[in-house]
Formats: sequence, C-alpha cells, structure tokens
Amino acid sequence: MIKKYSLVLVACLCFVLSGFGQATIFSENMGSVSSTTAIASHTFQNSATLTFTGTGDVRNTLPSTGYTGFSGNGNVFITSIVGRNFEISGISTIGYNTITLSLGHFKSTTEGSNELAIEVSSDGTTYTPLSYSRATGTLTANWILINPTGTIPSTNNLRIRFRNTSNTDQFRIDDIRLTGIVTSTNFVDYCNLQFPQNGNVTVGTAHEVFARVYELGVTDGVGQGANITGWIGYSTSNTDPSTWTNWVLANYNLDAGNDDEYKAFIGAALPSGTYYYASRFQIDGGPYRYGGLGGFWNATSRPSGILSVDTPDFVNLQFPGIGTINLGGAFVAYGQVFEQGVTPGAGQGAGIVAQIGYSPVGTNSNPNTWPAVNWISATYNAACSNCNSGQNDEYSANLGGAITAAGTYYYAT
Repeated sequence: MIKKYSLVLVACLCFVLSGFGQATIFSENMGSVSSTTAIASHTFQNSATLTFTGTGDVRNTLPSTGYTGFSGNGNVFITSIVGRNFEISGISTIGYNTITLSLGHFKSTTEGSNELAIEVSSDGTTYTPLSYSRATGTLTANWILINPTGTIPSTNNLRIRFRNTSNTDQFRIDDIRLTGIVTSTNFVDYCNLQFPQNGNVTVGTAHEVFARVYELGVTDGVGQGANITGWIGYSTSNTDPSTWTNWVLANYNLDAGNDDEYKAFIGAALPSGTYYYASRFQIDGGPYRYGGLGGFWNATSRPSGILSVDTPDFVNLQFPGIGTINLGGAFVAYGQVFEQGVTPGAGQGAGIVAQIGYSPVGTNSNPNTWPAVNWISATYNAACSNCNSGQNDEYSANLGGAITAAGTYYYAT
C-alpha cells in the first residue's frame, strides 16, 4: 500500500508542475504567397491579432528547410541595404518569464553571421538587442534554426524587430516562435471601475478614480488581500483597455464588503482633451483582468469612464494692479476664474486649482516661463462681492510672505 500511495503522489506532482512549464506564447509561419508581396499587403498567420510592419517583403523563393519545424513557402526577405527591417508588435507576454525566441534564419553569403540585428522593445522607442552568431565558411549560406539570447520583457505589447546592418548580406526569416514559463494562470474573480463614471477637470488638476476587486479567499478578509496589484489606465481612444499603454499604479483604499477597493489619480499631467479610463488587476503575477463600469470591461454594457480635461473659459488678475510693501510684509493678490457649468452658482466650483505667481526680480516676462517655486497655491474667497453676479470664483494668495529679496516683481494668476 505504501508503494501505491507514493506513485499516486508523484504522478500528481508531475501534473501540477507541468501546468507551469514552458508554453508557446505565439508562433508565426509567415503564411503563403504566390509572388513577392509587400509586408503591409500580406496576410500573416497572426494578422488578425498582431501588427506586422517593415521595409522588407514576403517571398516564396528559397523556402525554409533543413531544421525541425520548418514550414516552407512564405518567408520574409530583407535585402542587403542597411536599415531594411521587419517588425512584429502587439505580442502580450504578461504572465510569462524566462521568455525565449527561436526562428528560421537564412543568410545569403558564407561570410555573413549576425549582421541581421534582432531587437525587442516594450515601448516602441527603446530597443534591446538579442545575441546570436552563425558559422561562416563553406556550406553556411543556408537555413538554420537560431535561438537568440538576452532578456525579453514581460509586457502588454512586445515588439520584435529584425534590422539589417549590412550592405552585402541578405537575410530571410521564417517560423518565429516565442515561448516562456507561465508564472501563474490565476486571475482575479471579479473587478470593476467603481466610480466616478465620468469627470471634468481643468488642465493640471488630478482626477481621483476608484476600482474594486474580488478574489475568493483573498479579498474577503480584513485589510488588503495578498498578492493583488491594481492599476487605473487611460487612453485618448475608446478602445479595449488591454491595448492601452498608460497605466498608473493604484493604492489600496479600503474593504468594501468582500471586495478590496483601490484608487489612483490621473489627469494632472494631461493636455486638454477627452480621455477614457478603466481598471486593471492581477494576482500572483498572472494574467490581467480589466474592469469597466459594473464589472469586467466590455464595450457595450460595462464601458470605460470618460474624463474631460479643459482649460478654464476665463481667468484674470482681478486686483490690485500695483502695490508697494516692505520686505516681509503681506501683499495679497486676487484672481478670478470662470468655467461654464462649474463656477456659476453658490460655493466653490469643483476641480479648480488656482495659483498666483511672481516673476524673477526685475523680469517682466511671460508667466509660463516663471519658476515653479514662484507659484503659490491660492485659496478660494467665499466672500467675493464682485464675482460677475456669482458666475466667477475668486481666489487669493499672499505673495509678500514668499518674496525674500527687495526689488521689482510682476505677478499673474
């Protein structure tokens, strides 16, 4: 009986471990062509989900052969001009580590080796080269399977770029395969975008966003559930949040029944415009789940929130227009602001942030060139008696307490 139980235990362990082993993230066989075809015009194996660009082309001449798994037919041709390239983007490697790349690689000369640069990027701006080499000499102008080495990031949008650095060697590519070790297959049971469903702020003002997440046995206890990470993301396009690149790490806020609530600020650094926002959650480093209003995001019934970032309709320096003080004395300046639908009516309009600033000594220059330290947070003046019949809000700040050297200064809101 002891031997039988031991065998059952070993079998179960092997099954569990294999579930987190090496897995194929994506593979691409370049499809089929009957003649030379531009990359932009060709239908690749993964054209429905990934983006293929470049100055190479797709051909059926010299099809791949001679290595395990070769597909033949279509292959990407990169001619002997420095800078000619081929790039695949939109590959999600989230939830994987120890990521490796392999591909069929053809060189046109026996002298050529690694003149075809193979690079990866998570942002489309900074590319990191992978390393490989090929034998030179007789019978080396052929197809082989190569396995470039280097760090391939876990990211929502991996780019793989192939770029010729030689004016003498031509290259062909086929059967690209990306594999990695699954870090976790666990994903949160529920998440949402809790509130607000929309917002309107002025440029420079932050918009606070709340989202909730539920994981059985994790969030339903007291305090923050373990190993959960949340983000609030935004985009100028009302698209699937899984395609967005702008994500702000959210902080745990409170328990909300069985859920944990997280919050983050967005918008303070955004120019005027319309933005869409949603949540993203991950547990144990596993796959992301995206939250919209009411639950897991979808475009129709659980959409993103909408944020409008505006410049105020009107601002001024109300008074005084000029003044003289002794160094260290008080000098209070006032400014007014109008924003349709925000400042009219009783009380302080929501989302308005006001500052009053002063120039460098003796410099009558554009206020947008003044140092950040010369801008003082202004306070809402509830006692305003000349605020355009209640349409404007008025703010004030004491400049005198901030000025530390005698001289002539200019001030503005």
